[in-house]
Amino acid sequence: VGVRLDEGALPFSRGARAVAEALGIDLLHVASEGRVLALVAPEIADGALEQWRALPEGAGAAAIGRISKDAGRVVLDTAIGGSRLVDVPQGEILPRIC
Repeated sequence: VGVRLDEGALPFSRGARAVAEALGIDLLHVASEGRVLALVAPEIADGALEQWRALPEGAGAAAIGRISKDAGRVVLDTAIGGSRLVDVPQGEILPRIC
């Protein structure tokens, strides 16, 4: 299986998006402290989101993608209607400071 992500649904702040664009950084390749990713069946996704959003920690919860038939690939569907592969990070990976 693969994964298709919806670029517009990724819960990055406008500020983070602006800085990343200015610096040429892919936000999918930097630390996102305090985030959790859950894979749930489509038929319970809305209920899971509703329950997660009811918690203070889950206020920004979002459905960001779906499982696909793109065997072994992670594909990002872009805001302008295109798509691109999400590759593994290259070069120096930023340290994860907790």
